Amino acid sequence: MPRADRLVTRAQWGARAPEGRTPFTPEFGGTVHYSEVPAAASHLSCPSQVRAIQAYHMDQQGWTDLAYSDLACQHGAIYEGRGGLIRTAANGTNTGNDQAHAVCALLAAGQTPSAAMLDAIVDSLVWLNSRPGAGDGVNGHRDWKATGCPGDPLYGHVPTIRARVLAGLNPTAPIPPLPPAVWGPRYPEESMRQLLVFVPVGDDDNDGDGRGYIDLRAGVAGLTEDVPFSKVMAATYAGADPASTPVGWKARALAPVELVNRGGLCRLLVPEHQVKSGNVGVYVAVAD
Repeated sequence: MPRADRLVTRAQWGARAPEGRTPFTPEFGGTVHYSEVPAAASHLSCPSQVRAIQAYHMDQQGWTDLAYSDLACQHGAIYEGRGGLIRTAANGTNTGNDQAHAVCALLAAGQTPSAAMLDAIVDSLVWLNSRPGAGDGVNGHRDWKATGCPGDPLYGHVPTIRARVLAGLNPTAPIPPLPPAVWGPRYPEESMRQLLVFVPVGDDDNDGDGRGYIDLRAGVAGLTEDVPFSKVMAATYAGADPASTPVGWKARALAPVELVNRGGLCRLLVPEHQVKSGNVGVYVAVAD
């Protein structure tokens, strides 16, 4: 079981029970995705990202579970998703969902996958593609439908991932070298701190979708000091402020949060969103 030494089981990351499971035979193999949310700088935040994805898929999309077979983080862990031989909801077409497992990188569009993340994706796909009846193919989400997923940096690694998976399924084949990958500045986890900031949103263009922003400066959202753009490592949508959540709206959703440099300070930009008014919470990982 190639992924055993890096696997985080559903019980370990705090998964909700699935509402249904559909067995299938992935005759093609597996497909690589990204989450569209910036990778967590601290490994301690990765399980909460996976829980948020599951909540979004079940509560907002109406799916029976999170869409992916497995998920991989920048720190090299594999988070158990639906697992092997269970049909996914991630590949964008019925054909894709009928023929391939799905492995999601916890990564935003422009981020470069770390070597540890690429290793985890390969391990996951070797395990998934070794299931009875599964094919040995590997592609990207954009190969099934018109989409930016899994982002250009990660998609550029798909040929090497495919070759390494084939080598993993056939131990006598030579293993191609892994190209060097760089993932931004690194900070020790003990030097990280996580802030919870509430961002006011409003339907500013009357199209039914809320949006909003906030500058991380002293006196805003309870901050006691300015937060430089250079120190913000990641921002993850957390949920609606319970005091301002519209009745009937499921608060535990997920959305990308853009980081903008505003004269050296960091601005959090929440894009179009289900919340039309009030506040949404954003977790911000800051390097001390």
